[in-house]
Amino acid sequence: MRPFLLPSLFAFVASLPFAALVHADEVVIDPIQREHDRLQALTTPEPPTPGSWHMGAGPKAAEPLRARLAEWGYDVPRGDDNALAAALVDFQRINGLKETGSLDKSTVAKLSMSREDRLVRLRYTLAAETAQPIDRTVPRLVIVNIPSYKLRAFESGQLALSSNVVVGRPKRPTPELSVFMKAVKYNPTWTPPPTIIKEDLIPLFGRDPSAVTRKGLVVLDRGGRQIPPDAIGPISAAGFHAAGYRMYQPAGDSNALGKLKFEITDTPSVYLHDTNHRNDFGKPVRALSSGCVRVHQYRPLAAWLMGLSEDEIQKRINRRRTVVEPSPQIPIYLVYRPAEAIDGHVVYYSDIYGKLNGPLPKPKPIPVIEPAPAPEATPAAPSADPSVPPVAPVTPAAVPVATTPAVATASEPAPATR
Repeated sequence: MRPFLLPSLFAFVASLPFAALVHADEVVIDPIQREHDRLQALTTPEPPTPGSWHMGAGPKAAEPLRARLAEWGYDVPRGDDNALAAALVDFQRINGLKETGSLDKSTVAKLSMSREDRLVRLRYTLAAETAQPIDRTVPRLVIVNIPSYKLRAFESGQLALSSNVVVGRPKRPTPELSVFMKAVKYNPTWTPPPTIIKEDLIPLFGRDPSAVTRKGLVVLDRGGRQIPPDAIGPISAAGFHAAGYRMYQPAGDSNALGKLKFEITDTPSVYLHDTNHRNDFGKPVRALSSGCVRVHQYRPLAAWLMGLSEDEIQKRINRRRTVVEPSPQIPIYLVYRPAEAIDGHVVYYSDIYGKLNGPLPKPKPIPVIEPAPAPEATPAAPSADPSVPPVAPVTPAAVPVATTPAVATASEPAPATR
């Protein structure tokens, strides 16, 4: 573990330019700092996590759980089973566990996180909040905390929407970004990026060409003519591109982007979208994509973003046309915060990308970036079904654009997507 002294953190923060601190949100930072200070000041040995407890087990059985919850900041009086059960249920709720009020296996595992492991996450989060500050003073914003597998949308400082998400797997991580929403694309097509073509798809041409078709992909030659995958045979990625071949996935039920895509500024290879693998949203570990963020509640998010009802969003999807609709350019932050304050307590997440083993995040220069001009509303592709009548491009009513004077873009390279 890295040695760390609290005064050194204060000196580090004090040395930063004022612009890097102007958007620090005390409501969010203060619980993290307070918990860090509380744990740092503890001198008593860390109490062990009990293996079991139930109501009516008696004071002797209750004391180890009471002591362990006190280690986590819960003040439970001795001899009060009801208060102990209520504190345990609150711990389970905040940590996204089943609210049993008993010490089940998942609750024991979460309660067992050591004091030092929690401190490491708190230190990293404090540094990350300074290195990539979030301007929570804007009217609306979206935050995706990558290790929490959650997206949250805020309006006037209040939580408007929460959704489970799937993020990039460790070998293809979702990057940390501070950008803007740009457009919503209904019934998107998907063109696999080079990484996915090279690592996932090219091997199929030699091993199982029919798998390319089963994945719903269409292969085109240099002249734009569709060709069967088995006509290509074994080939390298370099040979595939040199021959002028390309692949895409038409809009539809099997499309990797699902029914809707959220485009963001400055990062054409990274975006948010629906998916055709919706069962993944129920999994406890959701680092499964190739870098993009899959959103479970994509319809509510689109409705909130566009100022429409979910029914209106669904009607646009039901037209089965690939249409791009400009959106209000609200800020969106993709961040990596392994500790997060929820309802006055701190929740800790798994270090899915191994960032806690490296140096603490350092602030980058924060350029002033105005939102890019919204794209024109244009249909991107016709329906494959000739029975569906053409649909005119959709242009939303004028919506005030929320700007922020200090939104930074990440310097790390964009990953392969989907």
